[in-house]
Amino acid sequence: MSISKSPSVFLRHVRAAAIVLAAAGILVSPARADLVITQPTGLGSFDANVLFKTQSTDVTTALGFSNGAGSPQIITFTSGDAFNTDASGQAVISPFGTTFNDLTMTASGTASAFTALLLNVIVPTTETLTFTSPTPITSGATQQVTANGENFILISAINGETFNSLSFTSSGNLSHVQQVRVDIAGAVSTVPEPSTWAMMVIGFFGVGFLAYRRQKHGGLRLT
Repeated sequence: MSISKSPSVFLRHVRAAAIVLAAAGILVSPARADLVITQPTGLGSFDANVLFKTQSTDVTTALGFSNGAGSPQIITFTSGDAFNTDASGQAVISPFGTTFNDLTMTASGTASAFTALLLNVIVPTTETLTFTSPTPITSGATQQVTANGENFILISAINGETFNSLSFTSSGNLSHVQQVRVDIAGAVSTVPEPSTWAMMVIGFFGVGFLAYRRQKHGGLRLT
């Protein structure tokens, strides 16, 4: 059986491919992982409470572990200031010296990213916390906290996405950071990128072009 295809038909297919590629660029954009930061009225439930396995003094890095099965390592805490960790119960971070006003939390170990993170920031006076992240923060990047005992801060990823790092600084000094809880994301979005759609379409029409060339120079036969 012979397959023939006129140049005009093939050109129409090429034009259709161009339209598909343009639509891919317009309609299929990567999901954006924005963060929303609030002070919740209710705490809700989370995948894991963060624990420390050892008590540390005068450190700038500490590894946090899940309270779940096997207690895997899931988060790393770092600071420009020295701090202490308490291994009894849920993770508690306190200042080693007189200055402790910044903290970074990064997904690590068995956790590649988070969908939510909760922490309780204890301060001696009313202070302002300023949050930053490689992931854009849509709202709540600054939070005022008071010396009333508990200041729970909730960081949530929206649009079904994830984040893997978050930092904050205080206008004063922190007394404690404690009761850290996280929702762990096992994978990022599987929605294909526009470039992926483009490569797929180019591949399909590349095969079609080769078939056309073979037909033009001797015919393409299917047996």
